[in-house]
Amino acid sequence: MKKMIPIDGNTAFRNGLTGLLTVVILSLGLFSSVQAQAISNDAATINVTFTVNTSTIPDTVSTTDLVQIRGSLNGEETDDINWGSTSVRLDNIGGDYWQTTLVMSPGDRLEHKIYTAKRDAAGEWDDHAGGGWEGGDNKMFEVPADADADIMVPVMYFNRQAPFEVKEDSVALFFRVNVGNQVATGALDPATAVVGVRGSASFLDWGRTDVVLSKENMPDGSRNVFFSGAVYVDPAIAGEAFEYKYVFEVGSEVTWDDGDNRRGNVSASDSTFYFAFMQNRRPPTADLTTASVQFAVNVGVLEEFGVFNRAVGDEVKIRGSFNGWGEGDMTYSEAFDAWTTAVTLTEEVGARLAYKYYIKWDASRSDEDSPNFIPNLPGGWEEPGAFGGGDRIYTFTNESVQTAEDFGSGIQFFNSIPPQGIIRETFMGDDVMDVTFRVDMTGAVGHTTPFNPATDTLYLIIQTPLFGISQGLAVGDDSPIFDNPDQLERVMFSRVGTSNEFELVMPVQLPTENHIGFVLAYVTADGERVLNGEGFAAGRRYYRYIQPLNDEDPDDIIWPDSFELNPIVWKATDLDFEAPPTYGLTTTNIRESLEQPAAIALHNNFPNPFNPTTNISFTLPMTENVQLNVYNVLGQRVATLVDGMMTAGTHSVNFNAANLASGVYIYQLRAGSFTQSRTMMLVK
Repeated sequence: MKKMIPIDGNTAFRNGLTGLLTVVILSLGLFSSVQAQAISNDAATINVTFTVNTSTIPDTVSTTDLVQIRGSLNGEETDDINWGSTSVRLDNIGGDYWQTTLVMSPGDRLEHKIYTAKRDAAGEWDDHAGGGWEGGDNKMFEVPADADADIMVPVMYFNRQAPFEVKEDSVALFFRVNVGNQVATGALDPATAVVGVRGSASFLDWGRTDVVLSKENMPDGSRNVFFSGAVYVDPAIAGEAFEYKYVFEVGSEVTWDDGDNRRGNVSASDSTFYFAFMQNRRPPTADLTTASVQFAVNVGVLEEFGVFNRAVGDEVKIRGSFNGWGEGDMTYSEAFDAWTTAVTLTEEVGARLAYKYYIKWDASRSDEDSPNFIPNLPGGWEEPGAFGGGDRIYTFTNESVQTAEDFGSGIQFFNSIPPQGIIRETFMGDDVMDVTFRVDMTGAVGHTTPFNPATDTLYLIIQTPLFGISQGLAVGDDSPIFDNPDQLERVMFSRVGTSNEFELVMPVQLPTENHIGFVLAYVTADGERVLNGEGFAAGRRYYRYIQPLNDEDPDDIIWPDSFELNPIVWKATDLDFEAPPTYGLTTTNIRESLEQPAAIALHNNFPNPFNPTTNISFTLPMTENVQLNVYNVLGQRVATLVDGMMTAGTHSVNFNAANLASGVYIYQLRAGSFTQSRTMMLVK
């Protein structure tokens, strides 16, 4: 291929991309109709590449919209270059940047303008607001008469003017965000709010808004409201990678963009970052509706495992795009056995609202001297497997009163796991279940750090806190299990023959939850560690469910003696997750199921063995006079945990055996005429 040179020595375009990408694109021949012509090696022809930046159009220019060079070549129109709709179309090469390559000859003169459009409701091309034909006189480009190498024409901004001041001694990085949705719904007043960028970079900060953006002028009637601005950096930091998010500030309250952090790179020349919709929400296209959205979440699974107790001050909050991801208060409702709140929202029908529930533990939970202390307390954010661990999404309707729910039950469950998702024992009554994981590692063989099935080691990295706690495994996104060799051995896969298939049979200790979130990690022969999955959105982890043998009656869930999870295929990112079972839950039976268990039951304590604390849970179908006592093997009572009237429902009681010796103990529940005992082991 011929050498390509910029006609004025400028390196054309950047959008967090490098000039290398340009060369790759050209070398692959990813061209439009004119570009599809063979690139001639004849000295009489020159390949001229034109790049257009659309960040100056006051509209939402999609990467699938229409951007054309329209004009005439040497005063004549052709099939490929003309002033009509059939003229050459540019290809989007990332963000605001569009490109085409024309085959021209020395001395050729191209008279032209840029035209842009998007599809209307009928699917026809319609001018962008502020787009269509660019203004001003026609532009002229002439191939130098002595040209003997391919040419890269400097970036052309629609309407000619770059959206920032060009400075010789610094590089401009241009940010742009559309807050039209927040303005329309009343969350943001463009006249008073501060809109800006925060992040991790030498020129950004997560704790304050160093880059403040300004409101752009919009066409009359437009619901797009853009804020934009440039930050100027030293060219010496070219290549620096960084993460960022858009924010807006109303008084002292900061509202953050949704989803994963955005990513960029400092380029060697001025560049624009493709615009974003604040909180990934487009401006409304229809009338707005005001409604009360009811949220109710049951945390029974957390209570049974002893990591939540409202009696000591633990609380549930709701955080989402509708409250700036702040701590929205919720109130416990005895009637629903759930934490509830109602949020009045004004939205477009069909709007998708991101949110999560959040546990705010009492301060005593982190006090090592408190009896309420929980070691290795997990983070408070829920990570519902039903949403791939990402944000919950509520779709706004036209009802005046609306309800967010799981399984059609009328309420929701923390992590989308109801109490029916706790596996207390197998069908045969065992407290251990063999669970098999199978992985196809073919995709990792061609990874940038290749996986060698013959020499490398593959591990399962559990990332759902309750499952990890129940199995005594270190959990966390930073993979602390690698600091525990004994634990690491328990999650190591074995190769199946000489294939790329790997298998792990894990003896799962019960009780536990049936919901497992995890990633995969392999360690190469030279010690390099590779983990898949990333970010905070859906696809950050695999999610699999141990399925019950029956899925009709929420009061009679039966679990298998062993279970093989659905196969796992290695991918670097965008990991798959499956739908949970329904647990037999419906709107008609949920309250009965949660509030009024069918029978009295004493459950296995957790953890077991323990040191020095464990949690004992039991369920009651009605209010009963209850005694819960602990005895040693000689039959001597060593503790009374409950003695009095208890309401219907599931209850969890903490037992602290710090003053007792190691050994086997018996805990016994008496409720009316019912008596049941189980054993537990204290190991110090």
